[in-house]
Amino acid sequence: MAVNYYGADSEVRRIEFEIKSKSSMPGSKGNRDKRSPLVTINYFGMDKELVFKYVDTKRVHAATKVTVTVKRGLVGFDVLDHYDVVD
Repeated sequence: MAVNYYGADSEVRRIEFEIKSKSSMPGSKGNRDKRSPLVTINYFGMDKELVFKYVDTKRVHAATKVTVTVKRGLVGFDVLDHYDVVD
């Protein structure tokens, strides 16, 4: 899979998805109360989870959509470049 990642095309595509569900996952040991927000999207027929940082909790809870930036990999699989919530 490294060939797919490192041989990815330089052209990026921005795609917007509706948030299917929201949840959170516990932080690291000693920071269990700092739960990282997690959103589930339907990425072309497959459920995918995107994890955000704890500081983005309020933005994630207020959002209804996510913007995902992907590149086409050398082998043909998409390579995730960046993701963020749409305010």
